[in-house]
This record gives sequence, structure tokens and C-alpha cells, in this order.
Amino acid sequence: NSIISCGKKNSGSCLTLDFISLSYGLRFKQTHLNYSDSFKQLSIGDISGVIITCGKPLQLVVDAFKEHKNLTILSLPINDKMKKIAGYSNSKIGPNDYEFLSDYKNTYSVESVLIGKKADIYSIYIKDLICKNIEHLIINGHKQWANIKKNCINNQ
Repeated sequence: NSIISCGKKNSGSCLTLDFISLSYGLRFKQTHLNYSDSFKQLSIGDISGVIITCGKPLQLVVDAFKEHKNLTILSLPINDKMKKIAGYSNSKIGPNDYEFLSDYKNTYSVESVLIGKKADIYSIYIKDLICKNIEHLIINGHKQWANIKKNCINNQ
């Protein structure tokens, strides 16, 4: 069995790995290293792969490819079972996402949304939590958090 690192146990990346296993009829042994250690283990051949469910581009991936020159992004063959099993859509990543890529790779995307009833106490709490931490999210998270910041300022 190939060993694939998917981050924290029960994370979205590990769930995606489970869906890939089901869709392609493959078996993987999961390991739950942090991503920095995962890329290091992959580069020396101790594990077979790393899967990350994330927005693109992800600085962590850019940094890993700068540090470990022997890494590659694999193209996943289109498989309709991914859509049927879990609602994944065919997608591509390429040079517009990551400068180190010379061509486009087939991958999958999944919609991520936060849904709540209007004025629901939980949605208000979550929005407040996001806004209180927006600077941290902008610095350490996906670049799209910067677009969310204006909603925090406009609704204070």
C-alpha cells in the first residue's frame, strides 16, 4: 500500500483521499504528518504522496517546491465517480496558479460555503469570530481573506 499524508486526521484532505480511494478503487495507508514534514518525507521517498484540499495558489505548496526540487504535481484522470460520490467537480491547476508548472494538471474542486439563517445567532457568532481574526487569516491563510475584510469593516 502507498503511504499518503493528508494532514490532520479527519481533515478535509483526508476525506478527499478517502473519496479518491473509493472513486479509483485504490488503497492507501494514511499518515497524518504536518505538511512541512510531509513534503520532506515525500522528497526522500519515505511516503508516496501528499494530498492537500485547499484554495489556490497556496504558499505552502510554493515553498515546498522551492525547497524540494524533486516534487511534482500529479494529474488525476477524470473520473465521474468523484462527482457522484461527493460532489467534486473537474478542475485544473497550471502555470497561472503555480509558476513552477509548465502545463495544466487535472484535479478536482469542491465548493466551500458557509450557510446560516439570516440573523441566526450562530452565523453572527461565526462572522464576529472571522472579523476578530481577519488580520491573522489574511497573513496566514488564503489570499481570498483580504476580500472578506471589507465585509468586516462595512458591517461594524
